[in-house]
Amino acid sequence: MKFLEVGHSLTEETELEVWSGFIGLKQNKDNFALRPQMGWMVRKKETQNTELIHKLKTDAQNESSTLGSGICLRVREFPPAILSELLALSIDRIGEFTVNRLEVQFVDGINIPDELSKVKIKELILSGEISIAGKMRIKKLFSNTKLTINGDRW
Repeated sequence: MKFLEVGHSLTEETELEVWSGFIGLKQNKDNFALRPQMGWMVRKKETQNTELIHKLKTDAQNESSTLGSGICLRVREFPPAILSELLALSIDRIGEFTVNRLEVQFVDGINIPDELSKVKIKELILSGEISIAGKMRIKKLFSNTKLTINGDRW
């Protein structure tokens, strides 16, 4: 979505995005029933991925091993934007950047890009369809990583 501001001889274009979804619950004072509250907003589109980078840095450094800690994704394929930002963080840091825990639930088959092996990951948890050959490939890529595939430690 774009916003065009047209002046006398100048046209300025601003990228916009719409966010919508569930924002909370409202309780009826008389019968205590709960009602979902939906909302939406339009905002200037984030083009530099600064919010994504901040979230990745924060989640990557989370040292808890509880369910849902660290970076958790549910995807069809590994998101290219997240891969490129993790690679950039790994390369650009003066000190070593480590992802403490990365959990990826693939909707279909597990498909990990080879480039992800350039990111230091302490614990990698994967779920989805995968062959024995696929498991061996991932084990070879992440030989120094605590690896769990579909509940089995490798």
